[in-house]
Amino acid sequence: MNDRYYMDIKKFPQQFKKGAELAKDIKVEGEFKRIILCGMGGSSFYAHILNDLFAKDAQIPYQIETVKTYDLPDNADSSCLFILSSVSGNTEEVLSCYDKVDSRGYKYFVVTAGGELLERAKQRNAPTVVVPLETQPRLLTGYLMVGVLKVLTNSGLIPDKFPELAPIFDQLDSLLDEEYAKKIAKDLYEKVPLIIGCDNIPSAAMFTKIKFNENSKMQSYWNVFPEVNHNEMVGYTNLIMPAYFLILKSKFTHLRIHKRIEIFKNLMKDKGAGVEVIELKGESFFAELMYMHYLADHISYYLADEYKVDPEPVEMVEEFKKLLNQ
Repeated sequence: MNDRYYMDIKKFPQQFKKGAELAKDIKVEGEFKRIILCGMGGSSFYAHILNDLFAKDAQIPYQIETVKTYDLPDNADSSCLFILSSVSGNTEEVLSCYDKVDSRGYKYFVVTAGGELLERAKQRNAPTVVVPLETQPRLLTGYLMVGVLKVLTNSGLIPDKFPELAPIFDQLDSLLDEEYAKKIAKDLYEKVPLIIGCDNIPSAAMFTKIKFNENSKMQSYWNVFPEVNHNEMVGYTNLIMPAYFLILKSKFTHLRIHKRIEIFKNLMKDKGAGVEVIELKGESFFAELMYMHYLADHISYYLADEYKVDPEPVEMVEEFKKLLNQ
């Protein structure tokens, strides 16, 4: 087992307060109609977590639009605030977007740990949140998410959520049951994890899938209730893979979703698939999100151990980049 990587996972609860401190003096002046984040992989999926948070607050008029390619949206203009996010600072898609944002004079701020992006931001004296390069980007979610949240708060674009959110991170270790994480990992061995979340927090299913891809080095897929019951479910008529469903059950979703979960669970069991309904812990939907983020890291870490693979490196990504640059 990679003990150092395990300790990196354990740092997540402390990232909230540290991330807020890193961004405490950073802000962007102006009024904006849209917020657009340019980022890839672990340097961007936290935007979807923030969108789940923003969607539940009537005082926040934004959903963060994500750009996961080389070009800005055709309808982007000076009414948009751009976030250029790359932990390595060398992500070519983000650097391409940076050049376009900067050359057009759009307002922006940068989130990075170094690399070319940091160098360009320094040259332009751009507002920048510098996060510590402690580990892989997928384990820096707390720094990235909270850094962006703090800049938006400092800029007067969203209300201060920190007094409400900070205690959630203090409770994560007490909520986590590592034996439960190990049990799920053993159940998933030689199975394909299919993650089905609830409609109120779709990012939980998305990032759980990503954790299996990157930490456990395996295939995984995600969807949410009720949408899964209207199309994808038909694809499970004939199971041609060893499917294991992880159903992420939120207390704060529509009650009809709970009935859908129960029916779906029984149907999939009748098909011979494994099913685990994870009752998300926490006293708010955001607490449930952070609990699942922490739990997913542990499950995928222990599953990597079941397969005897190192959860940290992303060798296929690095090899792909080398081939791309030949």
